[in-house]
Amino acid sequence: VEGLRIRGQSKGKQWQCRLSEGDIRFSLLPLASKTFRVRRARGGDFEFRLRSRLTEETRDLPAAQFFPDIEGFSNPPDPAPEDIYPPKDKTKKGWHIDLADVRFRGAVDLWFGRLRIAGTGLVGGDVDYQIRGDLHLPETVFDLDNGSLTFDNRTMVEDLGIDADIIVTPFRPKEVKGTAIFNHVLGSWKLENGTIPDLRIVDDMLPASSALELRSGTASFHWAFDKPSVEAGSSGDMSIVATGADMAAGGREMSGDFSLHSQLVRSSLAEGSWQLGETTLSLDNILIDLVGDDDSTDEQEEPWWARATLKAGNLELDDPGTLSAQLAFSMKNTDPLLELFLAKTDEEGRTKIPRWAKLLPDIQDLEGSATLRMDEGATIVDDIVIDGEKFDLMARLKAVGKEVDGQLYVRYKGLDLGLELRDGKSDLKVLRPKKWFLEQLELDGSTTIQPPDEGSNQAESG
Repeated sequence: VEGLRIRGQSKGKQWQCRLSEGDIRFSLLPLASKTFRVRRARGGDFEFRLRSRLTEETRDLPAAQFFPDIEGFSNPPDPAPEDIYPPKDKTKKGWHIDLADVRFRGAVDLWFGRLRIAGTGLVGGDVDYQIRGDLHLPETVFDLDNGSLTFDNRTMVEDLGIDADIIVTPFRPKEVKGTAIFNHVLGSWKLENGTIPDLRIVDDMLPASSALELRSGTASFHWAFDKPSVEAGSSGDMSIVATGADMAAGGREMSGDFSLHSQLVRSSLAEGSWQLGETTLSLDNILIDLVGDDDSTDEQEEPWWARATLKAGNLELDDPGTLSAQLAFSMKNTDPLLELFLAKTDEEGRTKIPRWAKLLPDIQDLEGSATLRMDEGATIVDDIVIDGEKFDLMARLKAVGKEVDGQLYVRYKGLDLGLELRDGKSDLKVLRPKKWFLEQLELDGSTTIQPPDEGSNQAESG
């Protein structure tokens, strides 16, 4: 065959398949019993498009503008096929599609509604589909180079290599919708050597309460999964590495490099649920717009760095997403961090630091731990314990947008103080601040902070 196009539609879907050229060997006799059986197919330049069939009520859905075009089909169809052709007798046997040893090489373009995957390489496998019955893919092979992944006509990843060898266990398309199909997908798939051309795409996937905002820049991308059985969840790893990115935290402009490496212990793609293993976020060569002595923007003397490791956690990719994790971290010094949390923007748009905060020492080489939770538009960092040279800090903070509430206890050399942040205001505690802080923990009853060892530092002042 040359220039083959097949298209069709049901009450819920419209689809089109194209093949530039091919050698397809099928059996004639099974056609008498409504079975199309192929035992070998070779071809080049394969295209498949699938979209939901709209109605008069759904034709103006915003998502519909991103569906693929199908030649000769309007959406919704006008006239509707069921208004032209006699209704099917569903008690009769439907066609059986039985394909084996299918291999198409060349340009590949797969478009499923709002998601499009394109590249050059190999796509093929086996298909066993009983119309109005089960669909089974005993083998599906993707081996693409120079690939792109597009969603809503927006390129998410380009220059991508895709290597997948999967099985789709039998399911009934009429009954299994959306991401629930991933419950039937087994095997391994890998996306690597890809480039994310616009980091704002990554930012869109972060929980709405995330304190870090990615403004611009590009990144390299790697994503690998393995699901050996129906009972097992997917496991694998993911990494994103960016250089020269523009970011913002707490409303403050930042630039620099970051990398995210995540191990996935178990996940359900269908439910958007991820059980995280060790996940590390590294910030390097970070430059932040600091506030100078006159409350104007000041130049940062040296780049800042920080490391954060999620020892274990759970991520729910809902809208908005949620994240809970045990966190360990280290950083170069405290000066940029204090500014991110304590700097305020006045009504005239000027950023200022409270005068008392300017008296705080800049502590070097800090290490600490905390419990992180992002949920319902808030970032909650609890059980914060930080150690540095002659320095201890205990805290719990809650950030909603640019507003931060919480309590802190700080001890530096022989001095200590407490700080309460509430409704955009700060209240300094100088009389028995440690006692005040521990009383707040007892009143709340939801934290497990362990006070620093008194023997390792000087006793509480006050």
